Amino acid sequence: VVMTLAALVAVGLCIYSFSLTKLAWQEYDNARLVAFARQIDSADHIVATCKFGSVNLIIAGEDAKRVVRAVSLSRSHRPPSGSKWKIYYSVKAAFLRGTNVLGDIEICSHVFLIYHDQSPFQDDTGLLKAIVYEPTFDAYFKEREGK
Repeated sequence: VVMTLAALVAVGLCIYSFSLTKLAWQEYDNARLVAFARQIDSADHIVATCKFGSVNLIIAGEDAKRVVRAVSLSRSHRPPSGSKWKIYYSVKAAFLRGTNVLGDIEICSHVFLIYHDQSPFQDDTGLLKAIVYEPTFDAYFKEREGK
């Protein structure tokens, strides 16, 4: 009985510790996203490029504002502790105000990186995929067909 109680306490402490660690990572990711959202908030256009070709897609006006908003509303897509997602980020989107680059992200569908060596974020609005990712790939495939 004493051994079982000690084992239960140990398991409980591990779960508590894991919960605190997960909460700390969520707070860290939220802070990263808030800082990046502030950095790109004044973007007036976005230049999207596909890593496979020479396609540059310009997104401006309301669509650019909608993408900035979608990025700022995203949530952490951090993998379980000790693992990494195997995602290939094939589209890059640079946020600009005039000729000044405010920041950039690497995108795979609705998942993106803001700092390229840290955990990704997920856009649940679908706007990043619809306005940036898919049109950039469509332009890339049209370019390939023309060659």
